[in-house]
Amino acid sequence: MREGEREDRFQRKFTVLLDETASKVIMIHSETKGATPDIHPEASPDQAAADLLKIHEEYKSFPDKSAKVAFLDALDQVRLRGVGYPFIAREIDAIYVMDSRLGQGAKPVWVITLRGLPPIPSKANEPAWQRNYFRNVVDAETGEWLYADNRPLPSAAEK
Repeated sequence: MREGEREDRFQRKFTVLLDETASKVIMIHSETKGATPDIHPEASPDQAAADLLKIHEEYKSFPDKSAKVAFLDALDQVRLRGVGYPFIAREIDAIYVMDSRLGQGAKPVWVITLRGLPPIPSKANEPAWQRNYFRNVVDAETGEWLYADNRPLPSAAEK
C-alpha cells in the first residue's frame, strides 16, 4: 500500500499455491477471521467452466512462465481502476492463468476475485451472496486492468 492510502480493514491470512517445478505462484487465497453467511464457496471447476463459456471465456491452462506483473501490483490496479475495493473485501482470491475471451488467443492474466464486499443493489431481491463479489482481470504482462464481472456465480451451498 502506498503512503497516505487507507489501510486494510481486515487482518488477513494468505495461502499461496506454488508450481514448484517452475518456481512460480499460480494461486493466492486470503481470508479474514470470522465466518459470514453472505460469502459462498466458489463454483466447482466444471460449473465455473460452464458459466464462463456462456460469456465466451475460457481458462486454457496455467502459464509456462512467471508473471511479469507481481500479484500485489495487479491488486493495486484493481484498487485504482477495478470494480470493488480490495481493502474492504473479506476474501481476496487470485489465480494466474492463460485466459481466452471472445475467441481471442489466450494470454496470461491475474484473475482477482473480491468476496464479501458491500452487496450491490438489486431490484430482483437476489441474495447478498450473489451480489457481494467481483472478478477483476489484469494483464499479467502489462499490468493493465482489463475488465470486471461477477462470473462465475458462487456455489449455492454455504461455507
